[in-house]
Amino acid sequence: MKIVVSANILSLILFSLSCWGQLVKVESVQQSLDTAINSKIFEESPILSPDGAKLFFTRAGHAGNVGGISDKGDVWYATRLDDGTWGPATNLGIPINSVARNTVIGFLDGGNAMLLTHQPVGGNQGNKGFAISRREGDSWSKLREVEIPYFKSQSEFQSATISPDGRIMIFSLMTFGTYGVEDLYFTRLRGDGSWSDLRNLGPIINTRYQEMTPFISPDNQTIYFASNGYQGEGSLDIYWSQRLDDSWRNWTTPENLGSQINTIGSESGFKFLPGSNWALLVSTQNSDGYGDLKKVEISFPEDFIAEIDTLEEHPLLSSIKADTLVFEPIQKEPVGVKNNFSGKIRNIKTGQAIEGQLSLISEFDSLTLKSSDTQGFNAKLREADYQVVVKSNDYLEYDTAFTINVNKAFVNDFFLEPLEVGNTIALNNVLFERGKTMMIAGSEQDLEAVFRMLRDNPSIEIEVAGHTDNQGDFKLNVKLSQDRVDKVVEYLIQKGISKKRLSGKGWGPMKPIAKNNTEESRRLNRRVEFTILNK
Repeated sequence: MKIVVSANILSLILFSLSCWGQLVKVESVQQSLDTAINSKIFEESPILSPDGAKLFFTRAGHAGNVGGISDKGDVWYATRLDDGTWGPATNLGIPINSVARNTVIGFLDGGNAMLLTHQPVGGNQGNKGFAISRREGDSWSKLREVEIPYFKSQSEFQSATISPDGRIMIFSLMTFGTYGVEDLYFTRLRGDGSWSDLRNLGPIINTRYQEMTPFISPDNQTIYFASNGYQGEGSLDIYWSQRLDDSWRNWTTPENLGSQINTIGSESGFKFLPGSNWALLVSTQNSDGYGDLKKVEISFPEDFIAEIDTLEEHPLLSSIKADTLVFEPIQKEPVGVKNNFSGKIRNIKTGQAIEGQLSLISEFDSLTLKSSDTQGFNAKLREADYQVVVKSNDYLEYDTAFTINVNKAFVNDFFLEPLEVGNTIALNNVLFERGKTMMIAGSEQDLEAVFRMLRDNPSIEIEVAGHTDNQGDFKLNVKLSQDRVDKVVEYLIQKGISKKRLSGKGWGPMKPIAKNNTEESRRLNRRVEFTILNK
């Protein structure tokens, strides 16, 4: 059914035009929302109700949360007053909120149904990644969990968006097949009202760093997201990209939204405000990690008409009347054509091919390949996202991800760091929250590789080094780098490695490996590494 867009049909459909991202123009710098919204702690995930009357957002660490100051985040809302300002913020309460982290994804049925990310108490369990609630007068119904096959996130924070036609959900997760830490994944609504397996959006969008807070614009083809994996203005920046086909895996190269929106701080959660020339975002300008809700003015052509194929009644709206939203088990996708996968394992210092093995896992395959120093490896793999661990004697193992596409051979050489005295090895995926000593979820992947190396080579001793860029106070940077080194050493000791085999020093900005004149080069200088002292 093709209809002219209406907020009463699906409230997430706001307006649309072709090449939306290219036509949006930022007209102002960031402007803070009212003090009724922003507090001294963390606000994030802003989203306006379809009628524009209420602003919903997540507030973490507040005494008024269901779980008190230790609560990871509750949904709050504020009502727009006649003069355009916002009234006092109010916690939405139970049953929407719990002691776990709660955020609003979007609305259906003109605002009468709310979609939320949902993390059961104690962490993510099973295939339940989000939930839905119906408005009941001035209250909301009990959450109905929705099943997404193979949904499991190792990240403490997850965010999501739903497409204007209600058929695609994009999640930010650290899960199977990730290219780094948090990646963007999508799930597609099936004809029977269930959701398909999660699939990675692919390496054009995702980097070995974080991709977070996705938003699908009203043209249903442009996404906005936050990332610290590209050259940007600061920590997390907002980027946009357009899909090139209906696979949701082919995208244009992401582009930065520019310095009026992105700062030397951290920006995330960008999305348009319905029926206005404004966009919302979350900005963190200091090392305390506390975000505030901001807005920027945007402009776009006035002569557009939107027609999108929408669902007359979304399956979630009919299913919510049932006691449960768990669907029948979904059969896996057909096996499909196998494609060639080949390459060699090499010494990263010399480029010489070496013997080793690769352990590969996907939703279809689990296999081990031997690689010789002359012939390398060669196999036939199904189309899928793969996680691979590459190993060789006297080398540090390497863990990464790749994608096999239909009818396209994948040739790749994997480079390993030799375990030689004096060799310094960077731990590129050991990441910390901005200005803090708390490691970002996913950093354990590199540390686990170091642990296994030390466990399997009991004579090796290492020195851990921490480095920062030259931004901020010199003494504070040195202290921060030392505290982070101590955190890494503590992790390895807790895993059972003797303290006598570990030493460490924080150098702050004293040993840069690149200039500090751009954010990209400063990112290279913010690193954790270790040196092999003896073997």
